[in-house]
Amino acid sequence: MIEAEPFNFLEALGRKRNVTLVPTCLSLSPKPTLAKMLLNEGALAKIDPDSTKSSVSIQCLPLYSILLALNRTSIDLFTLDIEGNELDVLRTLPFDKVDIKV
Repeated sequence: MIEAEPFNFLEALGRKRNVTLVPTCLSLSPKPTLAKMLLNEGALAKIDPDSTKSSVSIQCLPLYSILLALNRTSIDLFTLDIEGNELDVLRTLPFDKVDIKV
């Protein structure tokens, strides 16, 4: 599970699920990037590169890099919900090197 928003990440840790948790956001390019995230405790956080409101910079990593670091190139179930940039993230995946079953 990849969760960039710090409050949601801590909540997920507290649930003690049998899952690997990664505290980062997904890069919209095949290279690591930095993004600004507006924080809303108890609500959805939003990545907003043009924000003038208080935000924090977070490291975003390519999904494929995360999968390689976890030694996982075969995925049984893949769900992607990142509030509008799903296609950009999918475009970074080398589908010839990743096996996504569902």
